[in-house]
Amino acid sequence: MRRESIAAVLLLVACVCVVAGVVVWCDDRPERSTWMWRLGFSVVGAAAIAGLIRFQFWGKANLVPDFLSAKCKTFFEQNGLCFALSAATESGVFFLNATYQNRYDRPCKARIALRPAAGVFRSAVRPFRNDFSTIVFDISCGPGGFGIAAIPLPVSGHHRGKTLTLQIGATVDYPEGKGKKVRFREGSLLRYNAEFHSAYVTTLRLFYLFCGGLLFFFPASVTFKLPTEAAESLQGEQCQRTQTLWTIGDEVAR
Repeated sequence: MRRESIAAVLLLVACVCVVAGVVVWCDDRPERSTWMWRLGFSVVGAAAIAGLIRFQFWGKANLVPDFLSAKCKTFFEQNGLCFALSAATESGVFFLNATYQNRYDRPCKARIALRPAAGVFRSAVRPFRNDFSTIVFDISCGPGGFGIAAIPLPVSGHHRGKTLTLQIGATVDYPEGKGKKVRFREGSLLRYNAEFHSAYVTTLRLFYLFCGGLLFFFPASVTFKLPTEAAESLQGEQCQRTQTLWTIGDEVAR
């Protein structure tokens, strides 16, 4: 079970114990059984809170340098590859960047897909969907590898200075198997693959439908402020550029 799943269970247990504990401790005429409930909720709640603290501050020691955590406070994860998304303008050209690091000691191949979010008010995102089709990063990452990929994008005049929200999907494969885990900090788990399909979400929706309910679950997203000054068109062939900054076997980051 993933660390974040265990932490979620511990949080739920702690909340239940706190609420139930308040109820039983408010009894001004406690019986023998009431004292047993008080003791039980107190011990279990304290254990759950202690577990949460341990998960937050005492993780396993990394076997390789955690360059991604040093560079990015938060990041996403899909099947062992962690990555953070950012935007920058270089020489008048707008770039989307994906900074990534592999958590395992064998190479992986990844596809990260970004598309303009489609919310309730679809007309609000239609202009972005017309100008920004699905943006795809194709990444080959070495063992424990750390790197950055960048894609240039034109920014139409009527989009300059506006906010762009992109949904995120990713697919990660390890052709040789994952091998041994060498980085232990997890990212925010993505539920959708690069085609924006999710067996997990589909199963949940069917369950909710069977129970007479509806489930609204959208892909994770990231929001950028588009620059006020950026090229509306790109000169020549502009494609993804990828730079590997470190991999197992290197002494220091490049």
